[in-house]
Amino acid sequence: MEQSGRFKSGGWRFLKRFNIPEDKVKLLYLGRLYPEKSIDTLIKQPSIIEKHHTHVMIAGGGHQRQKLEKLVEKLGVSNILHS
Repeated sequence: MEQSGRFKSGGWRFLKRFNIPEDKVKLLYLGRLYPEKSIDTLIKQPSIIEKHHTHVMIAGGGHQRQKLEKLVEKLGVSNILHS
């Protein structure tokens, strides 16, 4: 992966560590994982995410975390990272 100057070295290490392609649009959700946030709706749209060459990163806590992690696994979505 070549560094183009758009990211500082820490950003490149992050992308490499989590195998996030350089040419993908990065979408980060950082917040509570509760039903009213409708994160499951985003996860259930892998064709739209892929069509727009997007890599989704979800970070947060809440009582829906395990349910959302299982949904990502069940759907086999490879371009969604949860932390």
